[in-house]
Amino acid sequence: MNPRRPTPSGPEPDPFDLARAPPHLPELSRVLCELIRVYTSCGDAVQALSSGDVVARIVAERPWVIYVLLGLLDSGGVATASDVASLLGLNTYVVKRGMWWLKKYGLVEIDEDSTPQRYRVKSLPPTVERLRSSKRVCGNTTVAEYGDAYIAFVSRRDEVVTHVVPRALVEALLRGEGAKAPPRLLAVARRVVDTIMCRR
Repeated sequence: MNPRRPTPSGPEPDPFDLARAPPHLPELSRVLCELIRVYTSCGDAVQALSSGDVVARIVAERPWVIYVLLGLLDSGGVATASDVASLLGLNTYVVKRGMWWLKKYGLVEIDEDSTPQRYRVKSLPPTVERLRSSKRVCGNTTVAEYGDAYIAFVSRRDEVVTHVVPRALVEALLRGEGAKAPPRLLAVARRVVDTIMCRR
């Protein structure tokens, strides 16, 4: 099973999440520090997670749901799953799965009085506002600034592929400077630059 691909919505977490132990603070800190390098130091990551930074948790655990949240915000903060799916270029079941997780994180609630079912933003951390205000879209790629990094969301109908790229690398490419990085990371950074400049 592709762990990046969300499964249809339902009352239970997807099998990938059931197969692993619940994440703990040290593991989330390691992920933030070593893999996505969003914070300037591991201490910052620990502090963010310890203080209950829900966005930091989402970035560490399943960053693709941020893309769904941004779609809900762009739909006015209240919308059906099909409305958000149409806006984001995703299948409806992917959006429903994202809403399920956003509800678990306390950021979204269901409007029980609506037919068809509508989802509503319940809580909006300042970090999400910053993500939204910095968002750039080009084709099926959306990028947003997050701390010392850019998050790239690539919509592929049945999944949202996410990449986190250091801001310094992207800014070096924007200035036309040579940048040293692993080929895969460099390719993603160039995609971020193309999205910001919308050259694709």
